[in-house]
Amino acid sequence: RDYTAQEAIDKIKAYDGKHSDRIEVGDEVEWDGDKYVVTYLNYNIETSEITDYDLLAYDGSVVDHVKKCAFTKTGKHYDIASILEAMRT
Repeated sequence: RDYTAQEAIDKIKAYDGKHSDRIEVGDEVEWDGDKYVVTYLNYNIETSEITDYDLLAYDGSVVDHVKKCAFTKTGKHYDIASILEAMRT
């Protein structure tokens, strides 16, 4: 209510631009010529910052502790978080 339609659009675009490099569970990434899906974010206990990522390959194998600088996002995202949550119950 406080912004015009264009102001709201501009704020959303600015927010998306700042967070476009953020990696989340379910994001597809390319690493060393292959594609993977991020399954886990590893955090530093002392700083609560993300240190690296666990990846699931399309053949079912898993790679642990891959640094963000080693891969790039493809732009695809899979709703793997809900699948993993369903497995808990």
